[in-house]
Amino acid sequence: MKIGIIGYKGHSLKLLNIIKKKFKSYEFFIYCRKKEISKNLNLANNNSKIIYTTSLEKLFICNAVIISSSSNSHVSYIKKFIGRGIYIFSEKPSCTHKCDYDYLKDIPKKDKGKIYFNFNLKKSKLYFDLGSILLNKSYGNIIHFNIDITHGLSFKKEFKNNWRFKSSNIFDNISGNLGIHYLNLLEGLIGNPKSTDVSLYTSKDKVNFDTALIISNHKNNITSKVFLTYASAYSKKISIYLTNAIVEYENNKLSVFYPRDTFNKKGLFKKPNSILSIKYNNDFAVSSLESSVEYFINIINKNKSFPLKDYNAGLASSINILNAKINKQ
Repeated sequence: MKIGIIGYKGHSLKLLNIIKKKFKSYEFFIYCRKKEISKNLNLANNNSKIIYTTSLEKLFICNAVIISSSSNSHVSYIKKFIGRGIYIFSEKPSCTHKCDYDYLKDIPKKDKGKIYFNFNLKKSKLYFDLGSILLNKSYGNIIHFNIDITHGLSFKKEFKNNWRFKSSNIFDNISGNLGIHYLNLLEGLIGNPKSTDVSLYTSKDKVNFDTALIISNHKNNITSKVFLTYASAYSKKISIYLTNAIVEYENNKLSVFYPRDTFNKKGLFKKPNSILSIKYNNDFAVSSLESSVEYFINIINKNKSFPLKDYNAGLASSINILNAKINKQ
């Protein structure tokens, strides 16, 4: 198996290491735009199964290609490989402009079946556990979905001029780059939003957008809120409010609190006891990336096509952000 990778550091390197670890016999052609970088990487490389190149055409002999470049370049690379019988693993987002969305929407079904948009949270055990819990009719109907993801990245000196803060592209800043993961998660669990408002804030230095609030309205009167910030202490919380129960995720633990009508000795409402608790060995986003890569490789090995519904879901996450109302504070 020959795998091409567009990108050589950061997330691209993480993907390379996952595949190398699990599929030791594979060969890799890694594309770098700059000749000097490619030359230096080859000189330092002692793995005969890895070749760095500035020739994109050399990746055309690969069975699959991984696109892990800047968000706005994904579709331009997809166009280079589509129709060649090559499987394509494209990191999120699927696209960053309406014209690219239209292009991806209209390509033949046989080509869509060769493309996998990597929204890896939907390969996490947490995602499947949440889906199972929400199907339990005893817990009632979903009212509201709340996600809070926070940490202090913006206080690191090396990130002062980082592209996450400087780019004018919504898919590069905190809402589109980080938030799209959780919007895709929500869309899988409660459906595409009817409307979405994105508010961007400058919490640390009043210059760079480091905080986002994403509020969506879904069918059946369900609402969702995603709060993201690079300017606070670390937290990763999910709360789901249903008519008969509350579902909470925090500190790698998922709990269900039930039933609704739980009272203290004075006859006043109190929070129900946990009737279900699932403990995870690590952060769900870490293990889900490995699961996503394994899924991609297994589809190739079986010479199957990726489900059309997954392709369409990847497109939906991008168009939902493109159609969102953006408020910059």
